[in-house]
Formats: sequence, structure tokens, C-alpha cells
Amino acid sequence: MSDSFFRWLHYHPAEADALRDVPAGVLSAVWAAALKAGRREALQSSAYVQIVPLLQALLDELVEDRVDQEFESIEPSEYWHDEAVP
Repeated sequence: MSDSFFRWLHYHPAEADALRDVPAGVLSAVWAAALKAGRREALQSSAYVQIVPLLQALLDELVEDRVDQEFESIEPSEYWHDEAVP
């Protein structure tokens, strides 16, 4: 178990008493799941989430520019040359 778990137990003695009968393996799994959920929630509510749409818009613009550049660099086929047909 992690140090953060033992700090939590120290500051929440009533909850610690309620968890006394829970097997250590189950308690460890529950604590790991709670930490994972907390990290996910913290990431989703952070400023990093606000940058994702900006990065997506930038990526879309870069892709569009690359497509435009490739399209402009293509030479037309001989069929489309303006030559007089005899």
C-alpha cells in the first residue's frame, strides 16, 4: 500500500475503523481504483483538456495545408493541355 493510503487512514480514523474487517488485497485494489479515478478526474478537469481542441484545430489546418500543397504540385496530364486538334 502507498504512503498516501496511510496518510488518508491517519486523517480519517472513523473510516479506518470501518475498513478494519476488509481483507488487505481487496482494500489495496479499491485504493488503486480510487487513485486511478482521481487521476483521471483531475486530468479531465485540468487546463490540459482545454488545449486538446486547439491542438486538433492546428492539426486539421496542417493536414489541409499539406493536401493543398500536394494538389498544387501535381502536373496535369497530357490530355488537358491546350493543343489544337488537327
